Amino acid sequence: MTRLLNVFNPSKLYLLVLALLLGVALTACSPNTVTNKAFSSRTIQIKLTFSQLPNTSLYYYTYIFSPSAPPQTPNTTRYFFTPGRPYDQDQLDRDGVPIEYFYRNYFSTWSGYVRAEGINNTILFNGPFSATTNAQTHFSYQQRSSFSSVTMSQSNTFTIQFLLDYLPTLISSGYLSMIVTNKDTGKIEDLVDINTVLSLANDTEQRGSDPSVDFGTDPAADITQWEVKIF
Repeated sequence: MTRLLNVFNPSKLYLLVLALLLGVALTACSPNTVTNKAFSSRTIQIKLTFSQLPNTSLYYYTYIFSPSAPPQTPNTTRYFFTPGRPYDQDQLDRDGVPIEYFYRNYFSTWSGYVRAEGINNTILFNGPFSATTNAQTHFSYQQRSSFSSVTMSQSNTFTIQFLLDYLPTLISSGYLSMIVTNKDTGKIEDLVDINTVLSLANDTEQRGSDPSVDFGTDPAADITQWEVKIF
């Protein structure tokens, strides 16, 4: 009886439990777990090349995403804004286009967008953006406060990097459009619709030239090439 009690000594039981917990911890840190975490934390890098040095003090650079079809954008110099952001009602009245028009024809096809408002000053809005949104519900869309990105301007290029985790609807592929708008007038200066699907797998790279017509006259707003990398 004495030997039986010694086998189940409380101190030995404590050591056994501790050993089991350590085993579970080591299993959680196995190579497979590390690989899965790395895959879920892919970084997207988008580089735009302009006709001359880009100017973030004059222009917004907006990156628009959709998982299953190209996001719709206006092929015009008309005044343009984005979901959840302040807009000029007088300008809409002059154009004769209500706010509902933008949601019905454009914003409802977006899953989210990122806008560079300056160097190291970027915002993210996640969709979906309802096609029935009106002036009363426009500001119900809120920017993601935790969003973080890195932006770089060098020579004639502007580059942005951020984690794809911020765009949860984009898994293995997606579509991208980019719009340059004038901060003062809200007019579209240039627009690039990448109508081919982009692979979002690790270590992929895709690039192309701007097939659209430059609406503006400032070379600092004229996109000539684009490049997307995933790593």
